Amino acid sequence: MKKPLKLLLTLVLIAVGAAALPVTAQAKTTYQITSKFVDSVPYTTNMAKVKSNGVIWNARHTKKLYNLKNYPYTRWNVSNIVTKRQNGKAVSYYYELTSQTNPKVKGIAWSKYFTKIIAQNPASFSSDAAYLKYIQTDPSQRLTRAILKLYPNVTVSAKLSAFADTGAYSYIQKPAGFKDVTNISYIQNYQPSSDLWNTMGQPVAPRIKKMTAQLDAMGYTAEKRASFTGNIGIFIADEANDGDYSKDGLPTRAESEGQMTSYGMVLATPTK
Repeated sequence: MKKPLKLLLTLVLIAVGAAALPVTAQAKTTYQITSKFVDSVPYTTNMAKVKSNGVIWNARHTKKLYNLKNYPYTRWNVSNIVTKRQNGKAVSYYYELTSQTNPKVKGIAWSKYFTKIIAQNPASFSSDAAYLKYIQTDPSQRLTRAILKLYPNVTVSAKLSAFADTGAYSYIQKPAGFKDVTNISYIQNYQPSSDLWNTMGQPVAPRIKKMTAQLDAMGYTAEKRASFTGNIGIFIADEANDGDYSKDGLPTRAESEGQMTSYGMVLATPTK
């Protein structure tokens, strides 16, 4: 009878000891929409962050829907910020977003996978080199880079670009320090800027293909475009934010009211 009694006492002690151990609570995770915008805020995929891991999830963050590596240059309309909380504390942020070109592609994805599309005023740059670097590297300037390839021998001028931004080239005014100003936003009966406006935010390649064909038809062939060796003033705001009002990279309500679209392009020869 001693062995069963000893075994019973041992089991009781184990049970008491287990009850005395601290219990680790499972972190409660919730996803809550914390900001809504009057209009959507334009973003693009940040491929440096995505690599092979970027995923778009369903609204409850339970099902993988799309892999962002398959959408390298897609423009996204961000409509809401979704805050991920653990035990009531915000730990990360997601965007509720929709592909601008394919509205069926939508869901939520980690905010760091995206870069806001911001068009900076040429007048804010201190030199031609600084403005050119912005054009060559900024995600908002993919269309600008494609247009510049149509005029391979011109030099980008920040001053002339600031002039193009004002819209003054549509009138009689001429920019100081330049001559032989040619408005290439409106060429005879063809208006490249109007076509760009009508396709704002859409993929770049088909828009440039159409522009090239129409320029060729108007006599502005590749050979003639290559003959321009002066300066170009170019300011492209392809349905972009007009500034960054964000906190920690997140969009704000103000940004949905601060978008702009502009297609200013002029050619000119410096007077000195």
